Amino acid sequence: MFQVFDIYEPLGYEIYFTSAKENIGIEDISNVMKNKICAFAGASGVGKTSLINAISSDFKLRTGNVSDKTKRGTHTTRHCEIIKININNELSMIVDTPGFSHLVFDFIMPKDIENLFPEIKQYADKCKFKDCLHLTETDCEVTKNIDKINISRYESYQKFVEEAKIYKDRIKKEGHKKETTSKISGNKSITKVSSKKRQQSRVNEKKVTNEYERYN
Repeated sequence: MFQVFDIYEPLGYEIYFTSAKENIGIEDISNVMKNKICAFAGASGVGKTSLINAISSDFKLRTGNVSDKTKRGTHTTRHCEIIKININNELSMIVDTPGFSHLVFDFIMPKDIENLFPEIKQYADKCKFKDCLHLTETDCEVTKNIDKINISRYESYQKFVEEAKIYKDRIKKEGHKKETTSKISGNKSITKVSSKKRQQSRVNEKKVTNEYERYN
């Protein structure tokens, strides 16, 4: 637990430790969710739906157990569901999402992965090689400062870059038009997703907004 705090708090993330089973941190997470639209996402079996049940006794959503054989959760939640919840007379909405067994970055170019890791991005911006992927390149600014980056985060970065390479090779072989996967806003580089995923995201966002406005 403390390792998670040590890794992510310095990067600016707010961390809340919760346990539906032990009834720990439920009030803290409830206060964060007040009058907001929140999405619960994560691997299957980590307790997303159980946490929703713990936040409000009004809910009795179906949950599943982690398999003794595979040590993985089962996909009990099979679709995105918008759940309305009243927290101290303030309406909140939770999007309970299906779990996943493996997070895959198969929709983004390798060079854009650095934008998802602020601790890597700060050195990548100073790298003298324009197309550097910060893996094994000599004199790379990132690899020269590798001792300042958490090893588990860098290993995740490496894995995502390799997955993105597969995606890049696939669309190249299929002859698809390359779509820019990042844009500049102010002095920041912002990662974009594909047109198909953006379109679906807009549809989902509209549904959530309409639901929220109905109850305000």
